[in-house]
Amino acid sequence: MYKVCFEKIVFYSNYKIINKYSKLLLFHGLGCDALDFKDIFKNNFNKIQILIPIIPGHSNLSMHNKFDPLYDFAQQIYVFLKKKKIDDFSIYAHSMGNIISTLLFRYFLKKKCQLLINNEGNICSLDAGIITRKTLSYSEHYFKNHGFNKLIRKCKMSNIKSISIWSDSLKKISATNFYNYSRSVVYWSDKNILLKWINYFFKKKVYICGEYTKNTEVIKRIKGHQIIHLKHTGHFAHLEKKVTIKRIILNELNKRK
Repeated sequence: MYKVCFEKIVFYSNYKIINKYSKLLLFHGLGCDALDFKDIFKNNFNKIQILIPIIPGHSNLSMHNKFDPLYDFAQQIYVFLKKKKIDDFSIYAHSMGNIISTLLFRYFLKKKCQLLINNEGNICSLDAGIITRKTLSYSEHYFKNHGFNKLIRKCKMSNIKSISIWSDSLKKISATNFYNYSRSVVYWSDKNILLKWINYFFKKKVYICGEYTKNTEVIKRIKGHQIIHLKHTGHFAHLEKKVTIKRIILNELNKRK
């Protein structure tokens, strides 16, 4: 595993430099850590370069755009892709990361993508429920001084292993940045346009959902997606079902060859 830097973006990759191989861009979710996916580098992805960008404000990185950080980061990724002349790539996106990948194609690349693997990523207002909308129900001042620490403690004490693990990643993002991302997530989710854009810009769409957190109303809205149900897990399947997630990614990438 290597760190690859481009301007303000830091990636984790299975290659030391940006090469000519086809790419998998992997976007993590809100409050997560790019290193949550480090086990993926143990697999032999022959002639495929994996790039996992650290979303600004996460993993103790700074963040500057407080108004629409998702749109801003999608633009940064676009600049990287254009300057490096990267045209052939697939997407894996978890949760909030799906908004970034969707905005990337809708507003910047404006072309089709062969493959999207969406792990419970935001596609409509129903996806911005438990965490992000609850966060915005508090004032920013209260959340910064009290609410965020309560969230971390509650997650740490959870009986669900993946949520307890998530609490460690939450300590690497500030309350202010978490609040600002929550606002951006709710904003784009409530537009109820993400699914339309996904259906248009992504040719093959795979939707992964966990048994404990799947939203049947969301699933009803999905048309033309291959839906994969994972048993005995929830929203953070990549923390509990690492081997399964790697297998899904590898199988879908191999189908592209």
